[in-house]
Amino acid sequence: MITLFALAVAHAAEPRGKNQCSVDDAFPIAGTASFANALSALRTNAQTWSAAGFAEQNQLRRLTLADRDASDDEVLGFAAAQANIQMGVTRVAVFQEDATYGECPADYVLGSRPVDLYAYNVGLAFRWKRIGAFYSSAVTLGYPGELAYLRAYQTMGALTVGPMLTAMVPLTGSWSTQVGTSAYAQDFVAGVIVDAEVGDLRAGYTQSRGWYASAQDRWIGVFGSVVARDNFTRVGQARAGLQRAALPDKVADVAGRPSVFAQVLPLTEAVVDGDAATQIDLTTGNLAQEGIGGLVDVRFAYAIRPVAQVHDLAFAVHDRAWYDLLDGVTPEGKWHAYAEAGFVNLPPQYYYGLAGGTVVQARAELLYTQGTGSARVTAMFNDPEQTALYPFSVNTLAIRVQGSGAF
Repeated sequence: MITLFALAVAHAAEPRGKNQCSVDDAFPIAGTASFANALSALRTNAQTWSAAGFAEQNQLRRLTLADRDASDDEVLGFAAAQANIQMGVTRVAVFQEDATYGECPADYVLGSRPVDLYAYNVGLAFRWKRIGAFYSSAVTLGYPGELAYLRAYQTMGALTVGPMLTAMVPLTGSWSTQVGTSAYAQDFVAGVIVDAEVGDLRAGYTQSRGWYASAQDRWIGVFGSVVARDNFTRVGQARAGLQRAALPDKVADVAGRPSVFAQVLPLTEAVVDGDAATQIDLTTGNLAQEGIGGLVDVRFAYAIRPVAQVHDLAFAVHDRAWYDLLDGVTPEGKWHAYAEAGFVNLPPQYYYGLAGGTVVQARAELLYTQGTGSARVTAMFNDPEQTALYPFSVNTLAIRVQGSGAF
């Protein structure tokens, strides 16, 4: 308690922008709440942007839709890449060694540093006749940020090295390492795709002992996916329901297309007791009406666990061709924009020392399309999924960059 009180006083007394004296000689203090939060963020980063998690995203849906008019002898393929950057997901208490040797004021012997997270994914999928295969790899890393000007260098280094390492995962295998509040992890998943006439069935295995399975119909919009970890003792992620349900064109042009699904995301790490593993999950029921009048979306989610309450409500505006690419149609025009705003209710999470509350959330996206290829940049502020995964990350900005194409 004395250490925590000293840290709180030191942090409160620090002038803005001057709470870090040294570049190298700052050591995270184990046993503090901030240290535990940082460790949780690093592990969540590796699990959320895992190879299996990336495999279930929209690129495989696009592959499913793309073969509606394909001949039996045509090979269909899809490739995608993604980078996620979240600066300052939490802060970690540090001991400034320089302060003990007189190289910076002794007042700064205790300080704090932000923890930055990075994640990179690449994915490939193809189908010939009724069978196919998919592959996905992931590289995630995170570490306490240095001085403000050095964080820019760190980010550029991660953006340069991360994608290269992602491409090399098949050769170097699945592994992870962690030293204090810095971590690196890489993994890949490979699996099969089976065309069951009414939709796709997919199943794969990751080298890090996780199983992935999903199903997506091509006519109505019914889907389901699950990531099972630790020999089926824990659910990494799960989603199931109706996604952008098919409606007659005249109805969809006016009313949009509905989505109704349930989602489970882990809030805490699993606690293993014998052969059982328990964890606290965020379970939500989600409703969305996308493309009302071709321009407006409404999204609503209600949390069932851990606290029953409205989780988030948001409204979005976009151009008329925004969803064409997702629906397997080449959109008109090359530039497309999307903007969303709303609120998120964060549940109290006393195991993280968080009281919960309501925060404003916003998202802005810019999409460029060329034929069946696309490039997208997304900025997310208090995004509902981000705040669920990183509950101690409030009022921070996350950036996502994506590129994909069918062939």
